[in-house]
Amino acid sequence: MRLVGAVIMAMGLSPVLSGVRAQPVHPEARYHLIDLSRDMPSGFNTPTPITVNDGGEVAGEVYSGSAPSTPIAGYPRQIVLRHSFFRSAGPSSSVGHVFIYDNGRFTVLKPPPGAAQTFIAGLNDAGSLAVVTCDANQCNRYFVVHPFSGTFVWTRLTGPGAGSLGGIAANGDVTGALPAPSRPHFDLPVVWKAGRAGSYSRAWLLGTESGDTKAYIPDAIWSHGGKDIEGGVENVVNFYPEGHAVLWGPKLATDRGYIGSQTMALGGSSSVALAAVGCPLPLPGACGPNCPVDPVVYHVSISSAGTPKVSDKAVLASPPKNQPHCGVSPYDVTLDPGGEPVTVGQASMLVAKRDVPRALVWFGTRVVALNAIAGAPKTDLQSANAINDHGCIAGTGTIAGRTNRAFLLEPVGGW
Repeated sequence: MRLVGAVIMAMGLSPVLSGVRAQPVHPEARYHLIDLSRDMPSGFNTPTPITVNDGGEVAGEVYSGSAPSTPIAGYPRQIVLRHSFFRSAGPSSSVGHVFIYDNGRFTVLKPPPGAAQTFIAGLNDAGSLAVVTCDANQCNRYFVVHPFSGTFVWTRLTGPGAGSLGGIAANGDVTGALPAPSRPHFDLPVVWKAGRAGSYSRAWLLGTESGDTKAYIPDAIWSHGGKDIEGGVENVVNFYPEGHAVLWGPKLATDRGYIGSQTMALGGSSSVALAAVGCPLPLPGACGPNCPVDPVVYHVSISSAGTPKVSDKAVLASPPKNQPHCGVSPYDVTLDPGGEPVTVGQASMLVAKRDVPRALVWFGTRVVALNAIAGAPKTDLQSANAINDHGCIAGTGTIAGRTNRAFLLEPVGGW
């Protein structure tokens, strides 16, 4: 069994983070590294996994044409991969497509008529995806894509364009935001309820604190026993994307206060969900000061009325002050078999006046470099984007000396 200190030293970090004494890493922290890009069809590049479900399916985005001008692995996930405002800004020969990877099969989804690009917002355990499509000008049509008899069926979600699309829950419900009537740039939080035969209801409005005076961006949803909770951010438009982390049940149930910007994930077991929030990384090449708040994990339970209740808060360790970095952000979270949170994300380390992305995993609050866990030569895992309830981690990095690769880490022997 490796020690946290040895793992952190391999990353160039101190073995003691934020006053936490080095402790043994979980036995399940022995991983097998899979290079998903080796199965990528020709004509595509820069695969970026966004989510992995409990069946081990990985979904994300891949490009045709030129590679994106922005280095995806070093960019804040929630900026590049979540919001259509940033995706559609400026002309580019890079064309985005949604992919799904399952047991060695790498499938790029064929977009519906009229779509120039597609981007993913979520994947559930049934293999259904929440997908944003773009025409030549904007990304404003939302779909749920269901696997069916070797193909995929696209179901349009109703509502006016723009806004944003969030995740898809195990029960098929989807969350997102739609524009407030007569109030440009002010988005209202909604949920689309899954019906029979893959159908969806109209968008149901979630609660707000003060009508449509703020912009709301729900980007995570979790369900259990027929009840949903959603997580996201609320903000005043002039300070976009900065704001407050919020959780919704049947209404706006809890405001967790200022988080500097948006990073929100929900995950866990059948009885407990967790919300991870923290600050985004700066833009590549523009290392800025650390976020004014620490990345944290909340323990969240669902009341009999379906309202989320926060029972605990844990601050995730960051690199110490004598190890310069440009920001630390958690991207996804789950629970291990003992009920302890396991969170994945990214740090932007400052090396020779350059910001260098590094993939991280937190066992509880203790931070560990994913490079040390993978243990592969000429491999540099730069971003850990997703983790499922079995401990499988998906992300991007350099593998065996080849850059812009998508990876999947599977626990040896399972959890």
